[in-house]
Amino acid sequence: MNDAIFAPAFARLTDWLGVWAMRAEDAFALLATVREADWPTHLRAAAMRDDQPAPKAESSIAMIPSGDGKSTAVIQLAGTLMKARSSFGGTSTVQARRDVRAAARNPDVSGILLHIDSPGGTVAGTSDLAAEVKAARRLKPVYAQIEDQATSAAYWVAAQASKVYANSTTAMAGSIGTLLAVTKETSGRVAVFASGPLKAPGMSGELTDEQSAYLQGLVNGWQSEFDAAVKGGRRLTDKQLSAVNTGAAFLARTAQELKLIDGVQSAEATLAELAASK
Repeated sequence: MNDAIFAPAFARLTDWLGVWAMRAEDAFALLATVREADWPTHLRAAAMRDDQPAPKAESSIAMIPSGDGKSTAVIQLAGTLMKARSSFGGTSTVQARRDVRAAARNPDVSGILLHIDSPGGTVAGTSDLAAEVKAARRLKPVYAQIEDQATSAAYWVAAQASKVYANSTTAMAGSIGTLLAVTKETSGRVAVFASGPLKAPGMSGELTDEQSAYLQGLVNGWQSEFDAAVKGGRRLTDKQLSAVNTGAAFLARTAQELKLIDGVQSAEATLAELAASK
């Protein structure tokens, strides 16, 4: 496996303007946070950081002893997933890839636990992280523990683990869908292109039929990759996939019935099962 995992070399405004795998409700909550930010203060702080040497990317790996002198590598995927960690928080999918790869290659690591509490994020970077998890799964056990939420892009990644558990019956999983929003400047209306009928309810806008068909085609193309990853990772039939790729998120018990997760249990129970699986 090639060691080259390149981080973005510049502030990725295009990440914010691109395609998202996130529930519409979470996307607009994030947008509200951005709109309400104190931008003069935020930009001054960013400028001060730019004057300093670039900080070394920080690993999120925590080592939990698993017996026989080995450890379970716990990797956090929290908040919005983007290639470069946003100044508003979240997780860098590039750094997460590095962490997964390092844990998979570490002879002192017996298994990997992805500890996920995320509404999803950008399509950019997600498929690469999902592929990294799938590759690691061929080397050692990889489990995912959903801590209340793993939807859209976050579920895309979680589905590549050997097993997926949720911490509570109130946890949410799924939202297997992709969306792209286009604003019409003259009216302020927003056109939303989504991959399923439940992905972005209650939103509308105006574009020509040709433009709409083109943008919807792009979204459908990205969604086909999402579908394929979930279908393969969770070993779903076509019928099972069609029942879950509407864009809806599901509470844990329903998600288990739909084969999106393997059960509901605490992180401690998942760690114990993972340690015993080596």
